[in-house]
Order: sequence, then C-alpha cells, then structure tokens
Amino acid sequence: MDEFVANGAPEVFTCLFESAAVMTKKSYPLREGGFLRAAVAYLFFVVLLLLWPFDFWRAFERSENGARWLERSNGVDIGEPGQILSPGGIPLRDLLASGGGFTLEAWVATADPQQSGPARIVSHSRNPSRRNFTLGQEGKNLIMRLRTTGTDLNGTIPHLVVKDVFQSTEPRHIVATYDFKEEVIYVDGEEQIRSQGVKGTFSNWDRSYPLVLANEATGDRPWLGRIFLVALYQRALDTMEIHRNYQAGWMAAPNGEGSLRRVSDGLAALYLFDEREGGIIADRSGHPLSSNLYIPKRIQQKSPAHFLEYPVRLSDLTVTMLIDGVLNIILFIPVGFLLHAALGEHLGSRKAKVVWVMLIGGLFSLTAESLQYFLPGRFSSASDLLTNLAGIFVGIIIDRSRSTVEKKVGEESCLEAQCRS
Repeated sequence: MDEFVANGAPEVFTCLFESAAVMTKKSYPLREGGFLRAAVAYLFFVVLLLLWPFDFWRAFERSENGARWLERSNGVDIGEPGQILSPGGIPLRDLLASGGGFTLEAWVATADPQQSGPARIVSHSRNPSRRNFTLGQEGKNLIMRLRTTGTDLNGTIPHLVVKDVFQSTEPRHIVATYDFKEEVIYVDGEEQIRSQGVKGTFSNWDRSYPLVLANEATGDRPWLGRIFLVALYQRALDTMEIHRNYQAGWMAAPNGEGSLRRVSDGLAALYLFDEREGGIIADRSGHPLSSNLYIPKRIQQKSPAHFLEYPVRLSDLTVTMLIDGVLNIILFIPVGFLLHAALGEHLGSRKAKVVWVMLIGGLFSLTAESLQYFLPGRFSSASDLLTNLAGIFVGIIIDRSRSTVEKKVGEESCLEAQCRS
C-alpha cells in the first residue's frame, strides 16, 4: 500500500483501504486465519452428521444365516435372523410390465406377533428405502408396500395395512393383487381390504433389485417365522382363483390333480421349498426367465446399488426427497461461505476463489457420497451431490455480498471522515 501511495494514488483510496482493514479486523474477528479454522471445524461437523449413526462395524459383521429347512414339511424355518435371496436382480419388471397386473401369494407363519421394522417377509428391494414391493409385518398387522409410477420410490405413500393378521403363530395364506386400478389383499381365501389409493404402472421398477425373503437386502429388517410357499403372477388373480389356491394348500404343485391343482396361468415365479436340503430354492414356475433363490451361509448386508443414483424422471421425485434436498442446501451454505471467506485471505481473483471453493466443496461432498456407497444400508445419490453443490454456491454468493457490504461501509466511513476533516 505504501508503494501505491508513493506512486501518487489519491488520498481517498488510501483512506478507503485503511478504513476497510480496520473495520474488518474489529467487526469480523474470524479474519486472518479464523475463517479457515471455522471452515475445517464445520466440515468435520458435516461429516459426523452425514455418517450418523456411525454403524461402520456393520461393514465387517457377517451374522450366520438362521434359515433352516423344515423336517416334516415343505418350507424353511427362520428361528434366528436369516435371509433368502436371488443372486442378483430378477426380471420381474419386464415380466410384470408386459402382464395385466400383479399377484403376490405366500403361505407363512410368524414366530412372533410383535415383530417390527416392518419385518420383511417377501421383498423385491435394494435397502430399507428403495423397493418395488414388500410384504411385511408390523406387530400383528400386515403391511403391503407396492411401488408404481403413482407412489414414492419406497412404496409407502400410499401403502396398505391389514390389522390383526398375525395374532397367532398358525400358518396364514396371504395374497395381494393389483390390476392397475385397485389393490386387494386376501387372508385365508377371504378379502380383507380393497383400495383404489394406489395408481400407476410398474414402469419405474428397478430391475437390479434382488428378491429377498425373511429380511431386507441389507440384512437389517429380519423376520422370524416359517415360509412354506411364495408365488408371483403377472396378472391379478380373481377371488375364485385365490380361493382355489387356498384350498390346494402349500404342498400342491401347478400340475396337481383335482382340488390340489394350483392356478398356473400367468405364473411368473413359484417357490415350493420342497428341496428340504442344500442351499438352493428352485423356481418351479417353468417360466423361461425363472430365477432360483439361495440361502447364503451368512447374512448379506450390501445390496446391489448404483453409484450416485438419481431419479430417472421428475415423477420419481417425492416430497421427502425435496425436503432432503432443501436440508442439504441449508447444510452446505456455511461450507461455501466459510471456504470462500477463508480463501479470500489468500486468493485475489474472484473467479479463482469461486472455482477453488466449488472444487474443494465438490470433492468433499463426493467423498461423503462415496463412503455411503460402500456402507451397508446406505446409498450414494447424485441428487444429494447436486444439492450440496447448490448450497455451496449459495454460500459463496452470501460471502461475496458480505464483502461488498464491507467495502461499501468502509467507503462511507472514509468519505465521512474526509468531510469532517
């Protein structure tokens, strides 16, 4: 500055720089390294918040599978937390999208009328918040979540609840149907609930999801009980067909005789659990795209997922996702503000500061999303990354506005001092 004055700079500029420097030090004590320390501290806070509840140990834990074959009947007994699943994604989306609806049929018996989660009985899903469909238990109630183009990605808004289905540990025949107009649930051959709350098609189903029994794909929603039969149809069975399958019981095959003959028209998958040994459960539907299930020795905790997944279309966005986006923006505004203020102490160019702040903030956010991709029960999101960057950019704008106000206040103070002199 002395060189600047010596070269003949007007006295008003000298006054401007000096008053701005004095005002900055007195009014903004975070300057001179303070902004950098605050930025580091806040980034540490954000890391803690994003990775809560710190269940990293689950990435190394592998519990033994509690699924065991029944000795005197077809079926499996899950007396301890277990899991049965397909090796990878199964082509249910393609099968059901080309059909006239959907039917999920299951013969099951709960081991505990007070299970919660909801505990997953049959689920075509990736993790606790992404699914195509799930049949579950919440206390004594049956929960049915079905994802369509008219629901959220979790199939919870809306979903169906049937009360007191699991009051006892006796086997129950449960059927859920959907014909793109209404959803119906039957228990032991009798209709329990009929709803037109669910609308839409299955075109937004994710074909990469595995079919999972007695748990979630991430191993954190176990269900205890016995499973005797699971069947899927690419159409909605009518009341007579459902009653027929109920009368046939869980021991009947599609090619049975008389009253034991199950409905086979539109069958997409059928698991009879008649192997009674080994680790493979064969699909008996006879469909060309059939997919066997297997019983892993240890519960799997990491489901197949896309790195930085994103909604395919605007219709996939939900209120929850929008709220999360707003919260991400708010959370990362201080990141942009503090980093921009900290770099202002070292970089003179405005463009350089913006580029460096966006780069540092983007790398930080990408690292956080990458960690969540590899952790059980978590997934990385491109929309989260974008909203984080948006928050950082808003923080930059706020800090630049603050700098402008600083200079304006300093200039006014300088002019006022000149007038007095």
